[in-house]
Amino acid sequence: MGVNLTEVLLGIAVSILVLAFIFFGYTRVQEGFRQSDTMQNVHMLRVNIDQAFHGNPFTGLDNALIITSDFAPRNIVRGMELRSPYGGAITVAAISAAQYTIELDNITQAGCQQIGQRMSAESWGNIEVNGTEILDAATGQVLIATLLQACNQARNTLIFTTP
Repeated sequence: MGVNLTEVLLGIAVSILVLAFIFFGYTRVQEGFRQSDTMQNVHMLRVNIDQAFHGNPFTGLDNALIITSDFAPRNIVRGMELRSPYGGAITVAAISAAQYTIELDNITQAGCQQIGQRMSAESWGNIEVNGTEILDAATGQVLIATLLQACNQARNTLIFTTP
């Protein structure tokens, strides 16, 4: 007794289903690693900048200074650019003598939602997603509905402003 066509097709269908589940699981795990790495990189950038400037004005702070002064984690430096695990640009800029921003481009929708929500614990002065402020000015807490509505693109931009 040999294998008939129905059994062969059933075997192929099961194999395709198994591969689809493996791929879906892999992409979810990879997204989780990107989110974690991005949050860790932003945290390290902020700590390194704050320690280096130690109460002095942030005047002149930009990506070139961060790279040449070795403030950035090595895994985000690509020549004279800073890149997130998502492949998008990371831009650091002084907006006044007392404040600076860290901007993340090209963040996935899932990444935007998770990073925006979890980074509020870092005590940022403001967080914007695609131009929309997502922090409640009175409490400093993330407005979850606003965050979810703002992270509405396949690729998103987050801007973190120091207090």
